[in-house]
Amino acid sequence: VKFEIVPILEGSQGLGKSTAGKNLYPDKFNDSLKGMGKQKDDYQQLQGSWIIEVAELSAMKKTDVEGIKNFISAQSDTYRNSYGRYALPHPRKCVFIGTTNQTDYLKDATGERRFYPIKCGVNKAKLDVWHPDENYILQVLAEAAYWFRNGELLYLDQATVKEAKAYQMAAEAVDPMRDAIEEFLAMEVPTDWGKMSTSLKQSYVSDYGQQSKWLQDQVSNERKLLNQTTTREIMEVVFHKTVDRYLTGRTNSEAKRIKLLMDNMDGWKSQRIRMNGQRLHGYMREV
Repeated sequence: VKFEIVPILEGSQGLGKSTAGKNLYPDKFNDSLKGMGKQKDDYQQLQGSWIIEVAELSAMKKTDVEGIKNFISAQSDTYRNSYGRYALPHPRKCVFIGTTNQTDYLKDATGERRFYPIKCGVNKAKLDVWHPDENYILQVLAEAAYWFRNGELLYLDQATVKEAKAYQMAAEAVDPMRDAIEEFLAMEVPTDWGKMSTSLKQSYVSDYGQQSKWLQDQVSNERKLLNQTTTREIMEVVFHKTVDRYLTGRTNSEAKRIKLLMDNMDGWKSQRIRMNGQRLHGYMREV
């Protein structure tokens, strides 16, 4: 069964976030997984565990995120058991739950849909997490089993996903590059934007809202929201990075980062567009 939802219990230390997960089934709870798929032992630990805690997401590096996403999404793991002769498939029988003391721990533009923040300690607790009522826990497990057997969806509907997006955005780590791109996309630009030179566009963006008379005389007085753009335009106009025919390693890395952000930008879709008489890969504002 494919199950990619990872609830993240977010709150200050000492609230009992890890304990709450462990209370559901102590004998099948595992909080010792460290590598998240970097070594065979990580996969072996999944066998016999039902609830896996992913502790302190804030400590994840951006370079680790892609591997963690793949690790969480897998339905089965193929590896050779200790002293075994052949690699065999091992179907997953577990779910993941995250815990963190931080408020800005989501670091990847593509991974957010898997992580769903749940703020803890907002309201006064009605139950004692440190001394759980066994009958209450059994009731929770029974209800979960009932929902599963009766076809409860293993993914969230669009309305819930949309509501969760606000919490996911609040949990995102500060990203100056994304902020600069969002500001650019929200600007009203002259209607002759497509005919403006790169240097003129740079001046317009840099002095947005307080353009000089000279600049105002160079462009149309009419304004509109930008309806299309490209990775190259963003690099040159927003970040003043010259895109040469052969990209340097650093510039290429920045271009990939911009593309990643735009591929996941709300209200924009990736498609072929016409700009300056050419057919280019770019982004169009969704109507």
